Amino acid sequence: MRILDIGYGTGIWAIEMAQKYPQAEIIAIDLGNDHPMVDDFVFRVDFRSGVDFTSNFWGLENQEGTFDLVHAALLCGSVPDWKAFYAKIARYGL
Repeated sequence: MRILDIGYGTGIWAIEMAQKYPQAEIIAIDLGNDHPMVDDFVFRVDFRSGVDFTSNFWGLENQEGTFDLVHAALLCGSVPDWKAFYAKIARYGL
């Protein structure tokens, strides 16, 4: 299973998915440059910061149509064109 978390923020959603689905490959992207604080245990989450959601380049080349789940929440103020944003998201799901 492959999961893409767009706008990971604190990282808690991606970390909880890694706990619940340890076999899943999880990529989490965010506009900011901070990585979540993770105590004592390293989860299998590939956190990628500095991703501009308004650009066409999200650092996910050749991964279109490969994610089983695409999650995006609480992105108010980060997305100027929601229609274009959802069109970009749609290309990554199966």
